[in-house]
Amino acid sequence: MRSKEIMGAVEGGERYTVTRDGREIAELVPLRQRRTFVSRADFVRVSRLVPST
Repeated sequence: MRSKEIMGAVEGGERYTVTRDGREIAELVPLRQRRTFVSRADFVRVSRLVPST
């Protein structure tokens, strides 16, 4: 497989284990989704729903 194909597969959610001489040395994994911006008003509204301890 070529690196372009591998990167496309990782972007699609696949994970790869990188080996050297049959030994696992690294993992190539997709990054988590970027966080979505939450407005201050939405944060305040949602935080009011969390029970206090």
